[in-house]
Amino acid sequence: MIVYGDHKRTQDAQQLREAAGEMAVRLDRMSHGIRRHAALVGLFISVSELVQALADVDFGTCGIDIFSPRQQQGARLLVGLAAEVAKSWRSGFNVGGGIDPGLLKLLAGLDCQAEVLTGSAEGYAHYALYPESYLDAAQKSGLDANTCVIGVRSIGLGLAAMVAASIGAPAPFSVRPIGHPFHRHINADPRSITAWKNNPSARFAVVDEGPGLSGSSMHAVVVWLRELDVDTDRIHLFPSHSGGPGSEASPEARETWSRCPKHVATAFECTFSESSKIPTLRDWVAEAVGRPELNLTELSGGEWRAAHYADEGRWPPSPRGTERRKFLASAGRDRWLVKFAGLGETGLRKKRAAAMLHEAGFGSQVVALCHGFLVERWIDG
Repeated sequence: MIVYGDHKRTQDAQQLREAAGEMAVRLDRMSHGIRRHAALVGLFISVSELVQALADVDFGTCGIDIFSPRQQQGARLLVGLAAEVAKSWRSGFNVGGGIDPGLLKLLAGLDCQAEVLTGSAEGYAHYALYPESYLDAAQKSGLDANTCVIGVRSIGLGLAAMVAASIGAPAPFSVRPIGHPFHRHINADPRSITAWKNNPSARFAVVDEGPGLSGSSMHAVVVWLRELDVDTDRIHLFPSHSGGPGSEASPEARETWSRCPKHVATAFECTFSESSKIPTLRDWVAEAVGRPELNLTELSGGEWRAAHYADEGRWPPSPRGTERRKFLASAGRDRWLVKFAGLGETGLRKKRAAAMLHEAGFGSQVVALCHGFLVERWIDG
C-alpha cells in the first residue's frame, strides 16, 4: 500500500553536490547493465532534487521565478545527465563506465552557497513514474529543438530536462505554481521567455507529473503563457497520464486540457517494452535471481487476491487506488514478490529497511533491488 508523507529536509546544498559527485564517480567502476542504468537514473534524480531546490531558493529571494545564471547552469547539467540516461536506455543498457567529464565539471561548478529544502517526488517514490517515459513521449511528439521547455517544479524540472534532451531543445526554464492547491498561479519574469514568445514558429512544452485533482499547476502555466499572448495551439502538455484533471478542476482547467496538444508519458510496460531491445522487468528479475525461465504475474489493483483465495467470493475489499505496482515472479516451485519501492535513494533506503526487518525476523528475505522494484522471497499464507 502507498503511505503518503511529505518529509521535507533542510540540507546544505554543497554537501548534496558532493554526494552527487561521489555517485557520479562510482559509475566509473560499473559495467553495462541494469545496475549501472539504475545508478545513473538515481544520480539524475538526486541532481534534479538539488537543482529544483536551488531554484526555490532563488524564488524565495526574488519573489519571482527568473532564469538566473545558477538556474541556467543547473538546467544545462540536468539536460546533459538526461542525455546520458537516454543513451543508456536506447542502447538497452549496453553502456558502461563513467559519464561525460564535462558534466562532472558542470556539477562541481554549480553554485551551491545555500541551505535548501529537499524531498522525494511522489511519482518516483510511489507511482512507478520513470523519467525514461518522458524521453519516449518527447521522441514521439513531433516537437524539435525550436521548443521552449518549461518544467513545473518540483519533479517537472527533471522531467522537462528529459523532454529537452530527447528533442534537442535548449535547457528548460522552471516555474513554481503558488497559491491554493486547486487554484494555482505563476509569478515568473516574462523576459525569461521573450525570445521564444516573439518567434511565431516556436512551440512551448509544459512538463509535469499531473494532472491531479484539479490540474491547476499545468493550467497555471498555460494561463501565464496566454497572458503573454502565446496562442494555445503552440502550447503542448506533457502529463504522466491521459486521465485528465480530477473532480476539483475548474471549467477553465478542463478547457485547457481539452484544447492543448498532449503527449502522455508512456506507461512503465511501454517504456521497457517486450517489443523493443530494451530489457524488461522480467529480464531484470530473472538476472537477479539467476532463473532465465522466470515468469511474471501482475498482482496490482487487487489482483493479489487471486494468488491467495481459490474462491473469488472470499476476496476481501482492496483499496486498489493506493496499491503499489507489484508482481509475482515464479520459476518452477520458487516464487518471489516484486513490488515497486521507489527510484534512486528512496528505493535503496527501503531495501536497507527490508533487509533489517528480515534479519530481525519480521520480513521476507531480500534478494535484489531492480531499478525501483524490490525483489523478496514470496511467503505463503
